[in-house]
Amino acid sequence: MAEGSFIKGWKERQSFYIERAKEYFDPIPVIPVNMFGSEVLGYDSLKRMADKIYGDRDPTIHFFKGEPYRWIKEDEEYKLIIKLPFAMKKDIELSRISDELIVKVGNVKRHFLLPRQVTGIESVSAKMKDQELHIIFKGDGKDE
Repeated sequence: MAEGSFIKGWKERQSFYIERAKEYFDPIPVIPVNMFGSEVLGYDSLKRMADKIYGDRDPTIHFFKGEPYRWIKEDEEYKLIIKLPFAMKKDIELSRISDELIVKVGNVKRHFLLPRQVTGIESVSAKMKDQELHIIFKGDGKDE
């Protein structure tokens, strides 16, 4: 069956986005799955999708060892340190809604649930250092 220009263009765009995802999430593996003929709902559909993703591999093993982000406490500061290779500070947007911190780089955004210890802290700053974004929460978070 001949492939139409729409399908060919769609496949090219999907390949482009898969490569971007691999760059954004490296070294965490990205495992593409072909589109299914219908929504993945129910046990049988999930089982077919799991077979496509994992094949003969054990799905309970870790496919990545490392820390894409980490929390540390130094003196009176809490820091969320996020690996952001290829990101430039000017491309990063931070916002906060209640107990969530939202980090947006270009069209990609990630929500981080804030630990109880930092939800009340108002003094927040950020800086890039060695391909990592350091988000610093300073203070005790208690109302004065």
